[in-house]
Amino acid sequence: MKQFSVLVTEYFTSIFDPYTCSANLLGEACGMLFSLIKILKIANVDIITTLSPYLAEILKHTLRDVDIEITSKEKYFEQIDMLKNYVDYVIAIAPPIQLQTISEIVNQKLLGPPPTLIKSLSNKYEALNILKKYGIDTPTTIICCKDMCEYRVEDLMIPVVVKPAMLTGAECVYVVNDKNKVREYVEKVMECDPTHCVVIQEYIPGYHGSISVVLDHGEVLLVSLNLQLISIKNSSVKYHGNILPLRDKASVRKALDIADKLRYLNELNGYIGLDVVWNEKMYVVEVNPRFTTSGIGIVEVYPVLGAIFLKKIKPKKRYLAEEVLGYAYVVKRLRTPSSFYDICLNGLAYGYTESFTKVLEILKQANPNALEGLLYNINTIA
Repeated sequence: MKQFSVLVTEYFTSIFDPYTCSANLLGEACGMLFSLIKILKIANVDIITTLSPYLAEILKHTLRDVDIEITSKEKYFEQIDMLKNYVDYVIAIAPPIQLQTISEIVNQKLLGPPPTLIKSLSNKYEALNILKKYGIDTPTTIICCKDMCEYRVEDLMIPVVVKPAMLTGAECVYVVNDKNKVREYVEKVMECDPTHCVVIQEYIPGYHGSISVVLDHGEVLLVSLNLQLISIKNSSVKYHGNILPLRDKASVRKALDIADKLRYLNELNGYIGLDVVWNEKMYVVEVNPRFTTSGIGIVEVYPVLGAIFLKKIKPKKRYLAEEVLGYAYVVKRLRTPSSFYDICLNGLAYGYTESFTKVLEILKQANPNALEGLLYNINTIA
């Protein structure tokens, strides 16, 4: 039987230059890359990965038995176009605009949605409009671009969330409680976004988390619901990490209902992340059509995830908590790492343990700030 070969490309680690790039995202980027390589090794596939020259040399011993291709920002897409010819599949992690370009280059070899769907789901405004058509609850959201910005501040229900239309993570995301400051934050966020577009979104109080869904062209294979450790300081949203899988029955039912409605998007394939907030209802506030940091935790409790990606096996149960025991955690460490190499290897703390209480103890040691100022009471859900 022919052995599969997979190109795993994480954009930030592929173009990282310590002289021009902030290392803030390096811990998460390396964590996702290492997790994908781990599960693909378990699935017994040949792996090629792309790394910048600054990371390739120092990680070659960590990534043994992986073919490392050295890349640069200038030649990255050209190299992806060449490397696609040597593999059966491609798994890509990248910001929205770069992910669109990668999907167009590798096309059907991508273990993910097709390019047209990635383009639609990458835009925070367009993605929510698509989900809304299929009965998924979303907050009221408007879009504002430099050449088209029509909204009346007096009509907004404060507080609102102001965030870039085409960036990932909590970068440049603000919760604004003063109508007089909305325009100021819109202009500020507009400068962060590569398309100079901003979404202004109704703020939903409740638990913050994300739903991870693995699909096979619309068929839901695996679902996980996590808690996101998010706080707000000086209006700025801070993401610290996550815990999974939740076992609260009411919350799980809401997540599975959302996952079921994704079947209408029958081109959905691979790993999809849906950021959610819930109280009586569960609202999808953002879509990430790729592997996310929640996947790091899933890999810790469920290392056969790679075989599911490749359609080698199917889970016996589709909700992760019915497949595994214990809880996984992913959290940014509080201490300041000594080098970008240290950030890559140790910037995140992740693993799994037998109980939710034990997870909280571990988080307090790794980063006490992760449990302070949360937007919900963590002791009321698990």
